[in-house]
Amino acid sequence: MLIPITKNSPLPAYQQIFNNIEKRILTGELQPEDPLPSIRQLAQDNLVSIITIRRAYSELERKDLIYSRPGLGSFVAQFDANKRQELQIELLRPLLVETVHKARELNIKPAKLVDLLQKIIQEFYAKGGEK
Repeated sequence: MLIPITKNSPLPAYQQIFNNIEKRILTGELQPEDPLPSIRQLAQDNLVSIITIRRAYSELERKDLIYSRPGLGSFVAQFDANKRQELQIELLRPLLVETVHKARELNIKPAKLVDLLQKIIQEFYAKGGEK
């Protein structure tokens, strides 16, 4: 599994790996019970240390996105559609909070911000942005 790691990113490599795998799980690219590459294999594939992968996997386990079975490896955890949506919203929320803070700094009224978001959503979906 190749994961694009940007060397000059402000995010450490383990966080970039975590983010990539989390996204693959939350979009359904990786399904429950799918096996993940071994820590050693993923480290080798992406030219990072085993410690880096171990830390990313540890964070994924902490968030209950994956689980490990001694001697068998790591697997995508089971969760239902409601849990997946909760996790997606949890991922999206900080971006929206940041947007609301910026709008408030610029003295943009909440109603205007909602109108802008609705307009952006309409434009996006009108251009075929829906999956």
